[in-house]
Amino acid sequence: MLPDDWRRQLVEVIRGAETPDTSWFSGGPHLSPTEQIAIYQEQYRLRLGDALREELPGCLHLWGNEADAVLFAYLNAYPSESWTLDRVHQHLPRFLCETGRDAAWIEMAELECAVSRSFEARDVPPLPPEALTGTPALALSPAVERLRFRFPVHRLRSALLMEEELPSLEEGDYPVILCRPERQVRHLELHPAAWALVDTIGQGGSLAEALAVASRDTDPTWLAGQLGSWFQLFVERRVLVAG
Repeated sequence: MLPDDWRRQLVEVIRGAETPDTSWFSGGPHLSPTEQIAIYQEQYRLRLGDALREELPGCLHLWGNEADAVLFAYLNAYPSESWTLDRVHQHLPRFLCETGRDAAWIEMAELECAVSRSFEARDVPPLPPEALTGTPALALSPAVERLRFRFPVHRLRSALLMEEELPSLEEGDYPVILCRPERQVRHLELHPAAWALVDTIGQGGSLAEALAVASRDTDPTWLAGQLGSWFQLFVERRVLVAG
């Protein structure tokens, strides 16, 4: 006799989160109960694998011939917890850290997870340019993601999508934000001072506090000459919103 919550348990079995009870399956002339369960599990795994491949072009490129092995090891370690396939890869950076993978792999996974979050974020009204007069209360758009990389994985991912010549992954300091103007996620690689300004606002700091942080280790005359173009860019790309 099946338990009252057999539907929930069957879903958990198929996604690999619970051990199957073979008594639920009758078997047949060609397949045992275990083999029947395995068919459902394999189809589910392949479907999730296809969903991951759609979301992870940069990771697939870096993984090369190891892609299938990494994908299915991840799915075994982190079965899906969401009703939507868009979130299947949300634990991938953690998995790559736990399994001792290359730093560039981890950063690419962080980037591609951030792209998904940015795309799914709620819309808010854009900030009108005149709102920047005085010292307005500012916040970041929900679609903005703040990232700081050791490797230019954002350049590599962009080149892959645009079918351009692929850059080398030269180690350095790459301050990056993601934004979503016109419903399309874009990356902006910023000067460290500009990134610090955005990051401070993102942490709830005031405009005055953000400017103070941005001015550290930066020539004040040079900074003053850059602020106008930076804020124009942030308004045009819908980075800033009213706080």
